[in-house]
Amino acid sequence: MSRREEILNALEEITPAEKFYRDYYRAKSSGNADTLQEFLQEYTAEDLIRQKFLCPDLYDPYELFYEKRPNRLTLDEHAYFPMSLSHNIRVEKHNRYTPFYLHGHDYFEAFYVLRGQCHHFIDDEETTLSRGQFCFIAPHTFHGLSVFDDSLVLNILIQRTTFDDIFFNVLRNRNILSDFFLSNLFSSSNVSHMLFDARDPELEGLLLDMLAEEAQPDEYTNRILNSLMIVFFTKLIRSCSGSARLYHIHSSWSSLDSEMLTYINENYKNVSLVSLADHMGYAPEHCSRLLKKATGKTFTTILRDIRMRRAETLLITTDLSVNEISTACGFEYTSTFIKLFRKQHEMAPGQYRQEVRSQRLS
Repeated sequence: MSRREEILNALEEITPAEKFYRDYYRAKSSGNADTLQEFLQEYTAEDLIRQKFLCPDLYDPYELFYEKRPNRLTLDEHAYFPMSLSHNIRVEKHNRYTPFYLHGHDYFEAFYVLRGQCHHFIDDEETTLSRGQFCFIAPHTFHGLSVFDDSLVLNILIQRTTFDDIFFNVLRNRNILSDFFLSNLFSSSNVSHMLFDARDPELEGLLLDMLAEEAQPDEYTNRILNSLMIVFFTKLIRSCSGSARLYHIHSSWSSLDSEMLTYINENYKNVSLVSLADHMGYAPEHCSRLLKKATGKTFTTILRDIRMRRAETLLITTDLSVNEISTACGFEYTSTFIKLFRKQHEMAPGQYRQEVRSQRLS
């Protein structure tokens, strides 16, 4: 039996969370109040909260996660990626029979229907997605997913804070996927989600490989997951870009905005506002206004943020000196780089490297 077949068989098995949710769903759907009450008597709210099992009949989950908007959970990136910068991706099975709830998160989420179908509520509409459909969801977009049968859905969670650094090459070329990520990395969430019809054995195999890697993690897992995800993104665009659909919410984002940010990302070492303007065929002042309108940031701030994220990754993943990293990231003077780094992180680059590396080993 191949490793992928083993993973598929494991996905079929019902987890403890799914068993609880299935029994809860059946008791609640019975229409018999005594049946539901008898089921609930086996549990306490404290025990379910400890296990992170949702049970609105025993406690209000929104009271635990409430943020700004009632009846909508807001999930924090650090709850899923506690070791910042060392675990950028999580791939997992969506628990079947989970009670429906609206929620948002400050990371990118995607889900893939591996078998059967699911019901997805987003942008105040409910749709039914079937096998092979792949949906990307932007940070801070509220949505809910329902799977109340034996269908299989995979969830993919990706840190927003490190996305443009880890997946830099994905953003270099203009396509519908880079437009989606760029619009959400550099501006408010103008594009709520995008949908692909991606029923492709090769794409499914890559997701199963990621699940297999998650099942037995080691010091190489994060790099392998990042690499597999880049391959997945690339093959998704090559095979399925014709089926892709973007869903906008009052969006003022344009193809020009994506082109400007793609150019800055690709040429961050030596790009200037003048060179960007020459590339776009506009006056520098006009480019500056377009960037400010699209992102709320100036050209200088955008470029600095990109360079700093490159520097953070090089500090963690290489043994290059601070001076070498400063040069590699496009800073003219190492002293300027160190000053900016201290202002952003409240520590020197060398100390940052030591602290993050020690955290990863703890």
